[in-house]
Amino acid sequence: MTDTDIQIEPTNFLCPSGVREGGLVSPSVEGTPQGGPLSPLLSNLVLDELDRELERRGHRFVRYADDSNIYVRSERAGQRVMESVKRFITEKRKLKVNESKSAVAKPQERKFLGFSFTGGKEPKRKIAPKAIDRFKERIREITHKAKGQSTEQVMAELAYERSGPERYLSCYPLLRELMALLEHDATERQRVQIGYEVARLATLRVMSLSVAGMLGAGANPALEASVVKDQGALFEQALPGTAQSLIEQTPSTDADASDFRQMLGHLVQNAPSYSLRGGTREILRGIIARGLGLR
Repeated sequence: MTDTDIQIEPTNFLCPSGVREGGLVSPSVEGTPQGGPLSPLLSNLVLDELDRELERRGHRFVRYADDSNIYVRSERAGQRVMESVKRFITEKRKLKVNESKSAVAKPQERKFLGFSFTGGKEPKRKIAPKAIDRFKERIREITHKAKGQSTEQVMAELAYERSGPERYLSCYPLLRELMALLEHDATERQRVQIGYEVARLATLRVMSLSVAGMLGAGANPALEASVVKDQGALFEQALPGTAQSLIEQTPSTDADASDFRQMLGHLVQNAPSYSLRGGTREILRGIIARGLGLR
């Protein structure tokens, strides 16, 4: 891989939810809480001009909220672009740059949204080591609390990892873009199909919240969590094909393609892996069959 990854993170319009000083936590008085629901929205408002500047310069880049990666051909070019973009952020947008999280490095040495790349001539996407460490720590946290709890309760808490909203929301941006494209000029067939997909999504959300409620009440929703995951995977794997049948556009990963085609291209590539998250379909349906007394 010849690309160099420039990771730049502006910082002063986001703030932690609180500041600990001398053992006491004081409320933040500037910015919006980091990790809060407003963070991505305000990041897009503040950094939209940065996106346009990078497009104008012809750079290959990706940004989510305040996390930006820019890809260039060499380390020397990376250092040059890093300084230029930092000047743009500080002088044009009047923002500070988080130096501790900004760097020029090989893509396989950095992470973005929990993913990284392998090295070699044919790099592949992989889960970043830190993301794996966080997952392991979450499992340790759940199992550590097992003292005094039954095995059923511990397994129930692990079941939540299987039934959370990430099990059915991976395709939500595509559904939202599809609805926007058809908002003013949809046929009867398109309206009916969109309504069906929205109803499936709403049902999955209610099911996921129900599992969370059962966990909160101390129940063991292993069966219910498996159903959420199984149906969520079916929904996510089917939606790209449904969207393509409603709007006859081909999937693409080209930067100059429309948002719809890029989302479609990304999901067509990744949808097959959704059945692996939280357990394979065979394992899940075995749990469901036993829960229903069919085995």
